[in-house]
Amino acid sequence: MYLLHIIYLDTKICPLMNYLTEIIICQIKQKNGFLRKRRMANMSWRTVVTKAQDKLKMRDNQMVIISENEEKCFPVEQIGKLLIASNIGSISFPLLVKLASQNTKVVFCDRKTNPVCEVNAYFSNYETAGRLMDQAAWTKRKKGAIWRQLVKMKISQQMDLLKILKLDIPEQMVNYLNQVEVDDVTNREAMASKIYFNVLFGKKFRRFDSDNINAALNYGYTILCSAFNRAITMMGYSTALGIHHCNRQNNYNFSCDLMEPFRPFVDKIVYKYQNCELDWSYRQKLIGLLQNECIYKGKKTELETAIQFFVKDVAKGMSMSRYHVEEIQFA
Repeated sequence: MYLLHIIYLDTKICPLMNYLTEIIICQIKQKNGFLRKRRMANMSWRTVVTKAQDKLKMRDNQMVIISENEEKCFPVEQIGKLLIASNIGSISFPLLVKLASQNTKVVFCDRKTNPVCEVNAYFSNYETAGRLMDQAAWTKRKKGAIWRQLVKMKISQQMDLLKILKLDIPEQMVNYLNQVEVDDVTNREAMASKIYFNVLFGKKFRRFDSDNINAALNYGYTILCSAFNRAITMMGYSTALGIHHCNRQNNYNFSCDLMEPFRPFVDKIVYKYQNCELDWSYRQKLIGLLQNECIYKGKKTELETAIQFFVKDVAKGMSMSRYHVEEIQFA
């Protein structure tokens, strides 16, 4: 069961986003006290989204948000993600440093509320140096083997989503799944994705066109990538050193690698709202993506929690002679 609690801190809500929204999406499992255990294990559980002209500063280890008519305070240690949803406003340097030191993901948006950059802490793990050395030493053979598993997992997830949505699964997708080679040298991932998107959004759909569907996909994928960036840096690894993606101008190659099997979680939301404008209400649903339920290692958990374990497991597997990547599934 889900509880979606949205607190509007500005009562004058308008379509132009002139408000501050705190989103707290929690799984409630009364029998085993899931929520209480989750907060004890990870105190950074809040996602805070700011509005235009908000001023953010730190006071007594609390993040203070000063709006036109009020102040709101949040314990810094509770903030897992901070989305600065406007390019009009300010944030103090001490607060930014404090958030970075506890690995809070801070994402900055442009005037259209599209994410444009984020803050990553340099040293969020005491084993960073050793793990960076290990990461740089990962062999091409091992990276190719892991990438093959990630691609197969992604195609399998895409097929699962089509099944959930009661859409036809093209036989060619099944063939591509069985044809994936080490390092996906035959590019079956791209071929399967083309077919998949045509089934999902119609044969006229083209990825990266300028339309509402692509805008929503890009927004959701950015939120997803941000979660992987945080999980990777928390583990002491570099987001830039990928196992397949190797663009010298991309600081998030490793995140782009690992997020591939998770993309269908974004696609599911976009499919449901594909005829809607990407307004603030729609963006909220994409921001709340990480608190959606999934299944990892046979257990139900939040997507963000699964991402953290997934990163840890894959990184550990890179140092093993044989390793099977655990699949992520829709709940």
